[in-house]
Amino acid sequence: MSQETHKCLLTRRTKISSFAPQHPSARWHGKLINFIRKQLLLNENDIRCRNFLKTGSALRAEQRKHSRGKYWYIIHPFSRLSQIVQITFLFTVLHRMTFSIAMLANPYWYEFSGKLRDGFHGICMFTFFFTGYVDRRTKHIFIKTSQTVTHYLLTYFLIDLFLLFEDNSEEIIQMLLEYLQVEPDHKLETRQVFAVPMNMTAFICYLIRLISCMPTITNIFLNFGFGRLTTFVVTHLVICTFILNTFTFLVYDIPYNIYFKNNHFPNNSWVILRNQSFEKYTVDTYMESFLLVICYFFGSYHYDVIKQPCEQVMMFIFTFCGRAYILVIVGRILAKFGVSDRAEIEYENMLIQLHSFMNSLDVPLYLQNQIGEKFEYNYQKKFFNTQQMIKVLTSHLRTELFLFGSKKLISMNSFFKLLTSQELGSLFARMKSTVYSSNEILLGNYQSSNNVFFILSGTVAVFVGETEAFHLQDGDIFGLHSLFLDNQSEVDFPIYVLTLEPTEIYYVHKKYIISLMDSKADVFRYFHALYLERIQLTTDATLRRQRTGQDVRDLLKTGSILERRRKRATVNID
Repeated sequence: MSQETHKCLLTRRTKISSFAPQHPSARWHGKLINFIRKQLLLNENDIRCRNFLKTGSALRAEQRKHSRGKYWYIIHPFSRLSQIVQITFLFTVLHRMTFSIAMLANPYWYEFSGKLRDGFHGICMFTFFFTGYVDRRTKHIFIKTSQTVTHYLLTYFLIDLFLLFEDNSEEIIQMLLEYLQVEPDHKLETRQVFAVPMNMTAFICYLIRLISCMPTITNIFLNFGFGRLTTFVVTHLVICTFILNTFTFLVYDIPYNIYFKNNHFPNNSWVILRNQSFEKYTVDTYMESFLLVICYFFGSYHYDVIKQPCEQVMMFIFTFCGRAYILVIVGRILAKFGVSDRAEIEYENMLIQLHSFMNSLDVPLYLQNQIGEKFEYNYQKKFFNTQQMIKVLTSHLRTELFLFGSKKLISMNSFFKLLTSQELGSLFARMKSTVYSSNEILLGNYQSSNNVFFILSGTVAVFVGETEAFHLQDGDIFGLHSLFLDNQSEVDFPIYVLTLEPTEIYYVHKKYIISLMDSKADVFRYFHALYLERIQLTTDATLRRQRTGQDVRDLLKTGSILERRRKRATVNID
């Protein structure tokens, strides 16, 4: 007999949205606006997002803050729309990089596609003004309009604006010559002064924007399931191809602009030695230029001897860039395969771990710079550990670091406000911290402890025997009995401390607190008054238990200490 199953029409929600669900009868423009707003928000499935925000609660909190905030119209850096804009801009950069080949293959297609590319380039520039950005060092996401506009203006705006008009460089040079009122006889010489620097500037701008697009290329390959090693190879292959392609264009273009007024190359120029024309740039010219660049870039032999001074300078630059690029690639390959732990690059590995250590503590930037400078000066050739990092610092920097890490506890407790900065730094340097889960016995016997405890976050309950005396929360102190009582026999009741939720505790040996009490009368009065208050609370709890056999929790459960219901007065109408 088949078992009857119930098919529920309700489906389980697989995604948590920051928007309230729309009514089924909502108009099309309302649905469109809601769809666009969703594209502006953080995408929980984005690889960049999962690498930056580790927990689901942090993802949803960031999503809610953006959607319900004042700047909801800003494109989140981890949103789908941001990813689309980045990919579109990447294609515009790649299209510009291939102009020398595309002009040879099909000049009419390149002219048409160039206009389309410039349109997309302008749209991307406009959206960059309203796209948030991430500061990797401070781990902050900025989505305010003033911050995004200022960030783009100070970083890539001028570069993108130059690239937008770079295809019309010849027209720009002619307009500049007319503005300067250059005589017709000197126009060719003056044009050379502007043409070569403009081409070199374009190359630098292309390289800067291509490097800025490397995270986009990495994310594309990771989204398609490629491994990080494959992504590493492809991204550096793209950079190498771009550099070789640009050098291929420059190795012909720079001599062309230098000898433009002569309408021919010198007889000992590499262009003439390779039987290439001055008037026409062909595919054969491109291939000969590409072969020459590869030989000098990677250090192999080329059959032509370069004799022209300008060409010799170019070959020196190509060779230097090639050697530097190969060294960078070799270093990154060694780091990828774990060879970076060897002694010759141990310093760089140590420095990376130092920055990771400071970022995990969210140390402010000014303190990071001071610690990094001091660490570089006192490097001791040892692998990273927390104590080794602390030993490198001066007493002043150590105090600053401890004060920043404990600023929450200092702000919540009056005791720390009685101490100087040096005393605080010395005290926190001797402190240790630990985290307890909920319903865990923190102290089995309150009086027998030799430590004084400070609650950074969480809640604990203090029990006298089986009676709950009082609760302690963020910033509170316990363990005061050890400061004023020498042994357990001076009290008649045991005291226990139980955590009610996950609780982070700082603790220090009582001798350091006693030394402060001996040297500062204000500290002694503070702890003595707090100790008398706690003694009164524990004594009241003990007497209440002896008298009634119940504690506060029992009284609340039975409702005996709650206000009784009063009978309403009724009026007899009859």
